[in-house]
Amino acid sequence: MKKSIIFISISLGLIILLGIGVSYSMWNISISQDTTNMAESKCFDLSISSQENSINLDNAYPISNDKGKSLTPFIFTVTNTCDITAEYSVNLEILKDSTLSSKFVDVMLENNDIKEINLLSNFDNADKVNASSIESKNLITGILKSRESKNYSLRLWIDYNTTLEDLNNEVKSFKSKIIIVGKPINFNYAGDMVFNFDYTGAEQTFVAPVSGTYKLETWGAQGGNANETYVGGAGGYSTGIIFLSNKQNIYINTGGAGYKDDDYNKSTLALGGYNGGGNGWNDKLASSGGGATHIAIKSGLLTSLEPYKDNILMVSGGGGGSGFQNSKLGGGKGGSGGGYIGNTGSTDKDCNELYINNGATQNSGGNYKEYVDYTFYYSAFGLGGGAMLDNGNSSGGGGGYYGGGGGNLFMGAGGGSGYIGNSLLKNKVM
Repeated sequence: MKKSIIFISISLGLIILLGIGVSYSMWNISISQDTTNMAESKCFDLSISSQENSINLDNAYPISNDKGKSLTPFIFTVTNTCDITAEYSVNLEILKDSTLSSKFVDVMLENNDIKEINLLSNFDNADKVNASSIESKNLITGILKSRESKNYSLRLWIDYNTTLEDLNNEVKSFKSKIIIVGKPINFNYAGDMVFNFDYTGAEQTFVAPVSGTYKLETWGAQGGNANETYVGGAGGYSTGIIFLSNKQNIYINTGGAGYKDDDYNKSTLALGGYNGGGNGWNDKLASSGGGATHIAIKSGLLTSLEPYKDNILMVSGGGGGSGFQNSKLGGGKGGSGGGYIGNTGSTDKDCNELYINNGATQNSGGNYKEYVDYTFYYSAFGLGGGAMLDNGNSSGGGGGYYGGGGGNLFMGAGGGSGYIGNSLLKNKVM
């Protein structure tokens, strides 16, 4: 009913406005690009081109996000035409004649890396290029290598929840212009600027060299192989896009692969892989779980971050370890890491009524049972299940957001779960 009242009021308002010769509707959004914007220095050249479909929403009214997505976008290309890597910002500058507040305007900016809808007022403020403009909002910041281009499409519409009362029953207009601001980057990273953090057995720190949008990718470690037939589970994979400020620190712990017990000079212990892999223990062949790989804005192994889950950006679960008893009883393969849920380990024998070796979930570790006089570690946040240090007869579960369950005797252990739930991540998959 509230929206119906708005539409009626708009129609009446238009009749009155037309009668006195005013051309604006109750909500009027327009954006146009008639010339090429360019920022230059002696060795730097950034251009905006290929403008298509300027936005001109005369007689506009509040619409839902689903309808907003179907609007014809304003399309443009940003190109770095010089030999120096550039940092650039796409800003929307609100011109001096605008009377509609940015808190009533929805923005959808889209390219291959990012696609999201937000109120214009929620974007960060930017320095104004035109001193007479009302305000400037930074829609996105990125990096362009030499000769690289990025295509963007922009949609604007009136937020669905806007009412006449919000606007004091006044005629409003909105005028804006896309501004591209760029500068050369003074750091010496070549090629595609891919930063790899291989396994070291210790935490590593990445310092963002420039403010911009970064793609994060993590792979969990593989579980240990009991032999060539009974192998550990593969690590999981997670990815997402995040904005990092210049010189912001993020902390990376790359998981270590699981071991089998004879990696320790025929001893019966196989220590779990770095960052949460569960221990393995067997009088024949048992292997440990692979560790998780995680990225966070707080330092520490994954097990230490349970009270600080909001600081965890991304986790990829480690694979479960495998087990082998003998040619008669056989063995089992480790379950792969997650993903939303880690995979369950396998076994040649139907003994799941005694031992459960499930993969982990988003809120619990893989299941666990005690048998006879053997005691196992519970799988938990950041830690795969497995054997105690002095007994157990178990293959180790994979580390993860929650760890996979250990597998007893000849069973493969479960994989750990992954995580991409942080709201700072966009376009995320695991």
